[in-house]
Amino acid sequence: MGEPASATSVADVALQRLVEEHPRDFGGLYLDLPSGTAHVNVVGEATSAPVERAREIEQVTTRSLGRSAGGLDVRVHEVKHSLADLQAVASRIKVAQPWAEVTEGLLTSWAVDPITNSVRVGLTTITPEVRAAARGAFGDTVTLFAEERLQAMTKVTPLPEGARVPVDVSRDAKAVTPAERSRLPGPPLIDFAPYVGGDRMWRLVRQETAVMQCTAGFMWHNGGTVYSMSSAGHCGRVNYPWTQGYFDQAANTLYETGPMGTPYVSAHVGNGGVDAMLMDNGEWIPYIWENTFGGSHNLTPVTYLHNAIVGQRVCFNGSFTMTKCSGTVRNSDACYEILDTNPDTGQSYTVISCNLVRVESPERIVQWGDSGGPVFYGDPRDGGVGATGIISAGNSAGTVGFYANRNGIRSHFAGDFARANQVGAPSKTG
Repeated sequence: MGEPASATSVADVALQRLVEEHPRDFGGLYLDLPSGTAHVNVVGEATSAPVERAREIEQVTTRSLGRSAGGLDVRVHEVKHSLADLQAVASRIKVAQPWAEVTEGLLTSWAVDPITNSVRVGLTTITPEVRAAARGAFGDTVTLFAEERLQAMTKVTPLPEGARVPVDVSRDAKAVTPAERSRLPGPPLIDFAPYVGGDRMWRLVRQETAVMQCTAGFMWHNGGTVYSMSSAGHCGRVNYPWTQGYFDQAANTLYETGPMGTPYVSAHVGNGGVDAMLMDNGEWIPYIWENTFGGSHNLTPVTYLHNAIVGQRVCFNGSFTMTKCSGTVRNSDACYEILDTNPDTGQSYTVISCNLVRVESPERIVQWGDSGGPVFYGDPRDGGVGATGIISAGNSAGTVGFYANRNGIRSHFAGDFARANQVGAPSKTG
């Protein structure tokens, strides 16, 4: 389960802001929750004002806060590489030669990693030639590791002949008998407007011979009067509408309840953009469906906004895997290179997306169809959760998941995730 918001103390938030605002003085920040420690990397014996401030926070927490006060002890470490230097290295991962030529088709992901004070680079294969090229191009600033090619978490299913496509369970009483209606699942598979994050959604693809399923993310507010629903950018093209409902493969039936929305802007452009889109022409409220503790789903408000710190636990909330809170943030701002498939044509192409958070778990936290679903922070029993991003990709076992982070989405779209206490959301009905 994601730790309560109180577990991220005021000191941790202050440190996160301090490190991000002074990347030349710091080498990053990460948490070790089992030991109750926040680790702050400073460059060498730096004595700048920001570093002195970090040391002051360390002294205060060691003396009076610590774990007994519900916060984390702070430890300051001297490291070789600054965050700014490592960010510069990360920006060269795709272009530095001869490294780029040697690793063509092998790269999977890369991110600044405060734990190793390096840029952590994933590849499908690591050969002596690859290691030599890495040393020549980057010296000791990169750490290589092997992993499988990551995959977008959309789900495309061929529609068998004779499938009932679609059956409107909200209006078509003739198509759905009372007995069948009583057997239909509730949210997030069958819901009724206003819709919320975590709802299943679908659209027909490949000349209506297949159905593509994704998950709705968080409601978005542009800072003015416009509200939208977010989801993963790779889920669909602009101006192609989505429907709330699901495909029951066993019953050979595609159910719908109403329009989820129509994408009007996408940042999934394939050259390092963030994997996110926004939809209009729908009706939503800033809540999510979650079943953090198992059983039926609960309607939970989004009450605050969150930026992940390495070492924190977050909750993936796709409409296929449902709520899973066993994942730990390994990298807070990563890029990946995946082989994606155009759902309408079936053609494959390479996509690079950035502003992603890498999360690792001992169990499955993501699978196909979860793309676009909300990733939240905190304990729903506290009265609400924090919006931190939307699901993007993962490995085949579902134990590694990536989500588009809030800062990355905000860099492409005006506004931020909407909060229930911001818009005075109506009660959920239907």
